[in-house]
Amino acid sequence: MDWLRVLQVLWPIAVVVASLVLGAGFLWLKTQLPTKTDLGEVEKRLTSKIDAHDERLDRGGEKIADIDKRLAVVEEDCESQPGKAELNQGITVLAGRMSGVESGLRGVEKALSTQNSYVMALVEQGLRS
Repeated sequence: MDWLRVLQVLWPIAVVVASLVLGAGFLWLKTQLPTKTDLGEVEKRLTSKIDAHDERLDRGGEKIADIDKRLAVVEEDCESQPGKAELNQGITVLAGRMSGVESGLRGVEKALSTQNSYVMALVEQGLRS
């Protein structure tokens, strides 16, 4: 019976202390956890950031599509490389043009040598006078 009497005395004290400890614990937890308004603000910020990234991804997708089209054009040009016959024809055309340039340079050389001989004759006459 002695235990029963101790329990009768300590029971109200334990109930009051436990309720105070639990109340303090809940108040402490309330300061540690975010409120609904805080979560709403964070959600709005995250939503705006996600929307900004969606726009950026859309622009990036358009750029990638444009680059893909350009790459397809370049690949087509690379696939149509000239053949041996076309290269030989181009070399023949270049050889003809070079021979024309060479003959033009010979004409200029001949004209310059003629001019040089005229100038030498004039200089010699000027020195004799």
